[in-house]
Amino acid sequence: MRLQVMAVCDKIEADEMGDQRGVGLPLNSIHFLSKKWGEGGGEVREAVLRVSHDGDVGMLCRLNFALGEKFAEAAMQMIEIAGLSMRQVHLIGSHGQTVRHLPSGGGTLQIGEPGVIAYRTGMPVVSHFRGKEIAAGGQGAPLVPMVKKP
Repeated sequence: MRLQVMAVCDKIEADEMGDQRGVGLPLNSIHFLSKKWGEGGGEVREAVLRVSHDGDVGMLCRLNFALGEKFAEAAMQMIEIAGLSMRQVHLIGSHGQTVRHLPSGGGTLQIGEPGVIAYRTGMPVVSHFRGKEIAAGGQGAPLVPMVKKP
């Protein structure tokens, strides 16, 4: 079982994914959680929008950790919704929240500190997918062809 957490402008999403044949790909959504930002989340959301347009680096650092906390909360909630134990989850994949994406300019920046997610959940976290994709000449969306939503 694979779990991914990410943010979109108006909500945080968590997705339990797996394949039906046990071969790894393509991945299908098994359980899906889409939730509003929650208590205190409206402030985080507004700050994400502000920093992605205005560029306050101190705010960016704080948001990186605040989003990591929100993603960890969503991951734990998804595990509960799916009726799984922590031992059944092998890893968490986090796309993060994109604050700048310039694939033709050779850059992208996602926040949502994976170290916070790993610490809070006690699970390994795989992240920073987009940078490697851009480094390889892509547009920074390496997982899109592999994931099918219901």
